[in-house]
Amino acid sequence: MPRWLGNGVSTPSTVAHTVPPKSREITTMPPSCPDDFAQSYPLIQSGQMNPTVNRMLSKDLDQLAALVPQYLHRGEFELTAGGTVSWYIDGRELLLNDTGIKIAGRILNQLLLPEVQILVGPATAGIITVSAILQAADRKLLGCYVRDDSKGHGLQKQISGSSVYGRKVAIVDDTCSSGHSLLKCAETVKEHDGEVIQVIALFDRDAGGNAVQAAGYRYDYALRVSEDGSCQPQPK
Repeated sequence: MPRWLGNGVSTPSTVAHTVPPKSREITTMPPSCPDDFAQSYPLIQSGQMNPTVNRMLSKDLDQLAALVPQYLHRGEFELTAGGTVSWYIDGRELLLNDTGIKIAGRILNQLLLPEVQILVGPATAGIITVSAILQAADRKLLGCYVRDDSKGHGLQKQISGSSVYGRKVAIVDDTCSSGHSLLKCAETVKEHDGEVIQVIALFDRDAGGNAVQAAGYRYDYALRVSEDGSCQPQPK
């Protein structure tokens, strides 16, 4: 089994907030994963990345996969779209870490289509995801986020940040579970005359991606996470 596939989840049966903070500190990273890991990515296959970027992406993906077991919780968790699941990947906690946000930002930045002009994330985790990509961006990009409803104070906007009007949009979030939040965000963007050309998740739970694609959107992700903590990159 390749070394970047995790197969152990040392978390309690409930939400793992009892783990001492020190045990969650990220002090070392594993070496880069095999070259064929990065070669499975469609943007690399299409020739849009040079060999140096390939190696950097491969290393970042290996590091991200190594972090997953620390943020995988077991218990009963309610999804935004309704229903419950028995395990949960806490992308928010991973992104709210000086190391995690840099790794995630670099990876997601490389998955963006070159035509994308603005990033849009659903509140609240999508705000962090947008910020992670912007800080790693090597080109001009704008960002904003979508609330469930227009706020009742200030400018009373449902979309806060830069305008999506007439711009090519990537919807981004930390995790795709049912796909509900991503699809709802995409519909709001369309109502504000933005053009959604891509939907991206840092983690895919092998559940909501099909719904996103069925709605007609291009869907990309960094890692598909299974219940046992193992990770797979997006296939060709």
